[in-house]
Amino acid sequence: MTLCSSFSLRSWSTRSPQARQRWSTIRDPHHKKGMDPTNRKRYWLTPPDLYDKLNREFAFDFDPCPYPLPENWNALELEWGSRNFVNPPFTKADGPGPTAFVTKAIKEFRKGKTSVLLLPVNGYIVSLLQNGAELRPLGRVKWREADTGEIDPRPGNVVCAVLVGRPNGEEADRPK
Repeated sequence: MTLCSSFSLRSWSTRSPQARQRWSTIRDPHHKKGMDPTNRKRYWLTPPDLYDKLNREFAFDFDPCPYPLPENWNALELEWGSRNFVNPPFTKADGPGPTAFVTKAIKEFRKGKTSVLLLPVNGYIVSLLQNGAELRPLGRVKWREADTGEIDPRPGNVVCAVLVGRPNGEEADRPK
């Protein structure tokens, strides 16, 4: 199964601006336009201005998930570049899902490489980050049922979001 594919900067420079756009996929049986009829996927491309802004900052030299995907490539088995732009499939229906690409990016990070990943996230997390919150991973929290004290048999991953108040209501510096 093709998950994503290899991509080099040399092939990037020879592509048209339209072909340089990045992609993510979702399955959508109700929409026909833009669909690959062989697998019923729709491809969603990263807006060029977003890619260009990130590329100016990070100077990407590799994209493990280009569009269109060459045949028989698996981005999770490839050696990535020094500075990677990663817009992976957002759902497991389209392959391994974002968790597998995060895992691969962490492995590449441990080799000294940089990866910039575009990932879906809940709106309240974005709001917290935009307002200067510090997020701390707590791991899988074993919540207790209020009446019985029973421990949740399937604990989920949780983050602790910290918003530190400022004297006189001054706003903290916000990430740009």
